[in-house]
Amino acid sequence: MKYFSILLLIIFYSCAPASNDKQVAESSDTVTETLTQDTCQKLYAKASQTDLQLMRATVFDKNQALNALVVFDAYTSYCKIDTITPVYLIKSAQLARSVNNYQKASMYLKQCIDEYVRFENRAAAMFLLAQLYDDTAALNNETEAKALYEKIIKEFPSSEWAMNSKAAIQMLGKSDEQMIQEFLKKNK
Repeated sequence: MKYFSILLLIIFYSCAPASNDKQVAESSDTVTETLTQDTCQKLYAKASQTDLQLMRATVFDKNQALNALVVFDAYTSYCKIDTITPVYLIKSAQLARSVNNYQKASMYLKQCIDEYVRFENRAAAMFLLAQLYDDTAALNNETEAKALYEKIIKEFPSSEWAMNSKAAIQMLGKSDEQMIQEFLKKNK
């Protein structure tokens, strides 16, 4: 019914005299904005409900994770201007990583970092991406990991993420066994 009303509105305005072009454009923008807001509200409600189901789960269910990825992807793709979108990009990255889709996880994190430069948890997204590069089972690229860790230190010098990045740089290239030995030495 709503779409029929919108269609009638568009047809009505398209039949109006040419002198009303400005009014037609403004009305069309308002209709588009209303549709976008309505769709984003519905997509956010679905994403929020799905997120709640994931948090309530007591065991990991790969199918549930994959379904959540579809829901989160729809929301983050369509509703880029929502302030909560970067949070769902990070959630998507974590889900993608949990199902061993490291390329997709890195894509979500890069989108979060590149498109939401004022996002308050941007350093966290950068650190998660650096960890993906640092992980030999994931993206296995120490050069990229180090570059990201250094960028975090430079851009967020007094943050917890900078401190964690400094520690991560010291562990680059070391085996689990070597890291355990260093940890034991420090705690003696």
